[in-house]
Amino acid sequence: MNKKILAFIYSKKKNKFLILKTNGDKPEIHGVSKWFTTTGSVEDKEDYEEAVKRELLEETGLLSKEVYNLKWGCRYEWQDQIHEELYFIAFVDSEKVKLDNIEVIDFQWLDINKFVDLLAWNEDKGELKS
Repeated sequence: MNKKILAFIYSKKKNKFLILKTNGDKPEIHGVSKWFTTTGSVEDKEDYEEAVKRELLEETGLLSKEVYNLKWGCRYEWQDQIHEELYFIAFVDSEKVKLDNIEVIDFQWLDINKFVDLLAWNEDKGELKS
């Protein structure tokens, strides 16, 4: 089973969430292009919080000192593999995003309502807002 993280990124200065546009050039590797948030696999000898910080830095250039497990997640099958994904929230002080332009090609800082509306989310969006 592949251990994964999904992290909602929140700027205290802007009082907004970061939404990312994923690159759809290689859908067999990264999926189709959509507005989403930071995700990725947990690497060997890495805990979930370390994975959140690493993925955030790789995809956006942002550092996070505060990462909280939301005690929420899901299991799904993709590419003939079972993935177990845990959800987190990461707080950032800087809003200066530097995209990797590999997995992520665009971004926006949005308030919670606009963030949830734009987010490609298969779960209950009302639950996410709460």
